[in-house]
Amino acid sequence: MEAARESTWPASSIVQRKDGTVGVQWAGCEITDEILLDFATTRLEALLKGLPDTGTPIECMVDLSANRLSAPEPLAALLRRLRRAPVHITVMRLHNNRLV
Repeated sequence: MEAARESTWPASSIVQRKDGTVGVQWAGCEITDEILLDFATTRLEALLKGLPDTGTPIECMVDLSANRLSAPEPLAALLRRLRRAPVHITVMRLHNNRLV
């Protein structure tokens, strides 16, 4: 199960830029509701702990466009966890999914 989950996750898709902002490039990665929910509930916490403690929120752009997202629950789980973290989402792209 873990190997299958690893193979579906976009590699090298989260980058911290020189200006300190973070870019999450998950556009067109075939991310499903299940994959996003798994990330939000099992992996995100460890990733957030690795962010530098700057004392101010880190600006972040998340691109989830052109995937296979269709339900609100995985996005809600992701946003709830990000809301508790020292992260400020400045852009979230969701176009070309299956959201209704």
